[in-house]
Amino acid sequence: MGTKYLDWRLVGVAMFLLVSSACSDGDGTPGDGQDAAGDVAELDAGDVESDVGGDVQSDVENDVDISSEVCDDGVDNDEDMDVDCRDEDCDGEAACSFTQLDAGRLHACGVLQSGDVVCWGWNGEAQIGNGESVTKPAPPTVVEGLESMVDVAVGLRHSCALGSDGSVYCWGRNEEGQLGDDSFVNSPFPVQVAGLTNAAAISANGLHTCAVTSDEPSRLLCWGNNDRYQIGAPFGNQMRVPTEVLQSGTAIRGYTDVASGLQHNCAMKPSVGQSGHTIMCWGDGEMGQQGNGRTNIQRSSPIESVRQKSNDTEIRDFVAGSLAAGQNSTCAIRQGGSVWCWGDGTQGHFGSLDLTDIQYAAVEYPGVGDAQRLWHALFHVCAERASGRIVCWGDNEQLAFDDQSRLYRNPVLLHDLAEPNDVAPGDRFTCWADGDGRAFCQGASSSGQLGDILVGQQSTAEPQRVYPEWPEP
Repeated sequence: MGTKYLDWRLVGVAMFLLVSSACSDGDGTPGDGQDAAGDVAELDAGDVESDVGGDVQSDVENDVDISSEVCDDGVDNDEDMDVDCRDEDCDGEAACSFTQLDAGRLHACGVLQSGDVVCWGWNGEAQIGNGESVTKPAPPTVVEGLESMVDVAVGLRHSCALGSDGSVYCWGRNEEGQLGDDSFVNSPFPVQVAGLTNAAAISANGLHTCAVTSDEPSRLLCWGNNDRYQIGAPFGNQMRVPTEVLQSGTAIRGYTDVASGLQHNCAMKPSVGQSGHTIMCWGDGEMGQQGNGRTNIQRSSPIESVRQKSNDTEIRDFVAGSLAAGQNSTCAIRQGGSVWCWGDGTQGHFGSLDLTDIQYAAVEYPGVGDAQRLWHALFHVCAERASGRIVCWGDNEQLAFDDQSRLYRNPVLLHDLAEPNDVAPGDRFTCWADGDGRAFCQGASSSGQLGDILVGQQSTAEPQRVYPEWPEP
């Protein structure tokens, strides 16, 4: 499949170089192409806001072009003149089933069981990876040139994917170096992150990207915008290649997880002498994002662990893999299942009225005590409880997880969803892949971020099915 896509990629790149890319204001409408500072300022203002899955041998024997099919039976079950993921018999097929998802401000991406990547939503700066940069929504499109992917990470206007071999590819906006390919040139197709061949986990938000490597001990690397030291480098406003995060001038090792906020990052590593994990954060700290109890404005080095607000003691029992970051806040699960958050809680997503403020150290969310998995977006949070059910809370102004436009301090069920493959809260919308790999999204819909173009609708509480669209042969 890589060979088949190569010629199309070269043609697309040539076209892209000849045509100047359009820009948007980042709110789903064409605009004046504002710079990175404008993007961040707008968000900080706080407007609450594969292989084709066919039977190769059978297709060859019957002289069928398998590149146009994505289902084993090759039958147009829904009589739409195409054999595609909308056919009922395609449910569960590798080319139509999502295993991982991630959502940003106006677009989302997912990994299929086949190892291919699909993106949808606003494409003003080529973040969909379809060879175009146009100020209009794009349907769920299989990103050409990628295979054997295992995870995705979505920033403000760029996207990245992690390969099973440890390689990382990114596409979209690159004016701050967030694609990591040693350039500042936007790309409508995936480009490989320079020098990174053994990544084990990736994270993206705002205008930067981070990765944890599989080294023993692991390394922590970031690249992109560094205006608040979120890359962990003490100098330079932009880093266009992966840069190792330093701790007082020394490379820090042994971290297992990384989560990226708009202008900050947090990482988790095993606690010394006990079974839990500690968390350190760096970058912007004006809204309490560092969680260490200090009112630091910026910090280029993660030198203090997240602390508990009530007694100012270091928390050393976080659960590995539970770290999740929103715009200016971060949450994680402690052993036993309680959820703890720090940073900007002014939109009520930390729980009670008493916590509707900036929290410079971690506070317990009072609504859930049996969390197993956790996901965080701009101003809402979702968790999987011990029952397997998914609950969400926080800003629901545009129906991101419930059918009533309001702020929820207490958790509410996300439909009848149980034990999903993944959940991906975005900016005022939420996507999920159920246990069968069927993906759905609801909430803000004006920029195609639900995977289905809802003409004239700003938001919907009705889950929209995300159907991957494969390129024409």
